Amino acid sequence: MKRLSTNWRRGCEYLWIQRDFVERVSRPVPSTAFSVRSKVANLTPSEINDLEIAIPDSFIGFNPYEQVSIYERNLPHWRQRGATYFATFRTADSIPHEVHQDLKSAADDWRDIIAKARNQNSGILPENLKREFDHFQRRNRAKIESLLDGCAGDCLLRGKENLHLLAEAFHHFNGERYHLHAAVIMPNHCHVVIQPLSGHELSNILGSWKSFSARNIRGRRHPTAPFWQAENFDRIIRDECHYRNAVRCLLKNPAKARLAAEQCWLFACGVNHPMIHN
Repeated sequence: MKRLSTNWRRGCEYLWIQRDFVERVSRPVPSTAFSVRSKVANLTPSEINDLEIAIPDSFIGFNPYEQVSIYERNLPHWRQRGATYFATFRTADSIPHEVHQDLKSAADDWRDIIAKARNQNSGILPENLKREFDHFQRRNRAKIESLLDGCAGDCLLRGKENLHLLAEAFHHFNGERYHLHAAVIMPNHCHVVIQPLSGHELSNILGSWKSFSARNIRGRRHPTAPFWQAENFDRIIRDECHYRNAVRCLLKNPAKARLAAEQCWLFACGVNHPMIHN
């Protein structure tokens, strides 16, 4: 297994690549941490599947023997000390209101079904119901991903200035409060693979990005309305295989949405490919 050195964050430059120019940013970050937007955006899904993705030395996956805290709003959120997460957050107008209400209603119905089944089975959920609920969740996630990739809403993150603003926010405390292993900024949503450091919570990190960007994004038609959807989707990455799949999924996002290179921003650590310069 190829893993990145513990010294990977020292004395390197971050290169923000946009087509035929490179803007150098002085903040020290990994030499393998760079925008791969103009290169990966031109790769096919099968080529992305063949990318060699190194596992960061700091990576910690889900540990079934360690304590887990769980809280729930509309979605469940699992937390484990030191773990790495795949997280998604989206703009408030990225899914039409009526579609969002339908999705929420269906989730509420399932919550009632599960509660009733547990009451009738001494707190145990029947296996057939587990499978049905798992299928419902996968179908719901696929529907949401399809809607997001359709680029609904004002899509203010499509512009270079707003992209750069959010990318800078992502890197501001990188290595200090968290390790940002991979990220994509799409016109109306973002995916990140992130590992909070000791003393810092995932919800606070995502909240600070969202708060800062909401105050500074240019072109908002309704400045007083919420810019971001309040709740994030997140899950703990299980293991190294899951990590690699999460990064590949993230890298495929612009191609799935058929975006031009300048309409999104990609960042990945430890991605090795002849088309990508480390």
